[in-house]
Amino acid sequence: MYLHYPSRKTIASIAVLGLSILLATLVQHARQRQRPVEWQYEPPATAAPKHKTRLPFTDAALPASDQTMRDLVWGDVQFLHTTDIHGWYTPHHSTSEPSTSFSADWGHWVSFIEHMRAKAHAQGRDLVVVDTGDLVTGHGLSDAHPTDPPGSISSNDIFAKAHYDILTIGNHELYSVEGVNLIRDTFLPRYTGRYLTSNVNISAQGAGKTSTDASVPLGALWHTTVLPQTGLRMTSLGFVFNFASPHPRKIVTQPPLEMMDMPWFKDLMDSPTARETDLWLLAGHMPLDGEEDEWNEVVTRMRTWEAVATKPIVALAGHTHIRNCRQVDANTMVLQSGRFHETAGWVSVENVSTGKAAFSRRYIDLNPRNLAHHAGIAITNLTTRAGYAVRQHMRQLIRDWNLNEVHGLAPKDWYLDSVPSDHPDSILQGVRDILRRLFVPAATTPAVNSTLVILNSGSMRSDIKKGPFTTNDQYIVSPFSDAFYVLRGIPYHLAEQVLPRLNLLSPEHNASVVYEQHPLYASGRGDGAVRFTQVYPSPVVAAPCNEAASAGQVLSPSRGYVTVDECGLGDDGDDTVHTAIAVHAFEPPYVGLLAQSTFVAGADVVDVITVKYLLPRIVKLLNDLEQPGNARWDAQDAQVYHDRYGQEIKTRDLWKREAEDTWEQPVEAR
Repeated sequence: MYLHYPSRKTIASIAVLGLSILLATLVQHARQRQRPVEWQYEPPATAAPKHKTRLPFTDAALPASDQTMRDLVWGDVQFLHTTDIHGWYTPHHSTSEPSTSFSADWGHWVSFIEHMRAKAHAQGRDLVVVDTGDLVTGHGLSDAHPTDPPGSISSNDIFAKAHYDILTIGNHELYSVEGVNLIRDTFLPRYTGRYLTSNVNISAQGAGKTSTDASVPLGALWHTTVLPQTGLRMTSLGFVFNFASPHPRKIVTQPPLEMMDMPWFKDLMDSPTARETDLWLLAGHMPLDGEEDEWNEVVTRMRTWEAVATKPIVALAGHTHIRNCRQVDANTMVLQSGRFHETAGWVSVENVSTGKAAFSRRYIDLNPRNLAHHAGIAITNLTTRAGYAVRQHMRQLIRDWNLNEVHGLAPKDWYLDSVPSDHPDSILQGVRDILRRLFVPAATTPAVNSTLVILNSGSMRSDIKKGPFTTNDQYIVSPFSDAFYVLRGIPYHLAEQVLPRLNLLSPEHNASVVYEQHPLYASGRGDGAVRFTQVYPSPVVAAPCNEAASAGQVLSPSRGYVTVDECGLGDDGDDTVHTAIAVHAFEPPYVGLLAQSTFVAGADVVDVITVKYLLPRIVKLLNDLEQPGNARWDAQDAQVYHDRYGQEIKTRDLWKREAEDTWEQPVEAR
């Protein structure tokens, strides 16, 4: 036996390595000693469960079978429309109203399109299926892919199982350069010439060119086709509203009216194609309400061209998640078809070639019973082989991505807009409680600054139902991945003005008190005495006109959408007669709390904690409050907020942390 001793060279290397580790440890220790004292959220000291319960798959919950239905009206050409799906390919799984009205999954939808195409073909009519954008951001299937980038490839694969004829882009597809590149490389090839982005360009360099200045259309500018049953020529445009691109050097957007001044648009209007067109389709991710609504202006401009002057126009809208309809003129109908795969819009056009078109519209509740009714088949025959395959594929992704993993049992319901925002069951009240627990220091915490926490109300997107809260629910309630940042040492007299000013400057503002004052230990005692000033918005606005029940209408027992619009009789658009859902003002636009610590005598500075999305706005406001045009603070001065375990806190983590830390756990996970 021989003993091998290390060489001198090896010994020297080991010594150098040891000294390097020691030096790094000393440097890290010194840096930690230099850090200011700060309070950080500490989760409960309970051990994490070894495994979590998975929610089993269940069949779709159906609405009542005795509801009053309105049939679809068929014409020469009909349009089936979806918009603002936001990844909702699974059913709305609650067994309570109104979710039962929206319990169809993408397998049902794929099957329904098959049945309706067959029905249209048998009658010698044409069916055109259209989507107007925002396919992502709002559901685990579109946002929770375990790798980066998010799972838009997988969710777009699901979407593509349905046979769509025309598509356009939404603003949520435009927030990420990487996401736009994915659309260009993996999604557009499925829809050659039919994915329309008439006012969205990408940098030529990103499209494989060498120029760094020029841009090229992301998709097709326009599309024309002869419809197979009627022989009518339909020409289509697709665009997004006047949206400010967050990456203007790589993603270029034009206002729709400026788009209509482009040479290519004028060439189209003067072309034989335009003169031969019988029916125009405008697929726009642009709403029928608010400041972004330019439908009247777009249609009016279209009518100035001889090729369009008397031709029927069908315009399909999106973005603001409502059901609405408007007839801009006698030969134009604009329809907006809701959100989250709750609604499919239906427009039919009769007498296309006469110059006196007759339009009909319907808002379809997306559940298996309604779809089978409109397809004229038994509900047991609704799902086709293709639909079943899509359902199995989605369920496999849900298992693979742990989307059905239960994080806790919600003790009650929290509502987005079914109750006033000052109600204990409002989701805005719930999220304030979470912000307080995560970011406001406890009585025993060493010296800290006061804390101002601000979050935009729009980061909350859905109700929370009592019972199991899953990973998928986490993305549904708040899909946004922006992390919280902290901006330290802001003078108190400036910080206390930030939240009121944000709300006063917001166009959605209608609140008389806009933030919650949370003076910790205001009595000067460390005995836990806490006073709260509750937020009371101005008088609650009644349900908007497009959600309100019309006077004297006979209502069914079930709660659901009751749409009043500017088409037809005004209140006959919904395919199911419902009792109206209560809708209250979702305000203030920004929520938060100001925790003024008296633990430190004379403390006069505040740590402002907010999400990255709001940082530039808050920094600008602080600088303007101190001195207009001043630049004392910069968004780059903020640091990512970490808890005591070094973990970031993101918007979509808020309710998940609440579920894991404070709610009862399923029996299997205890």
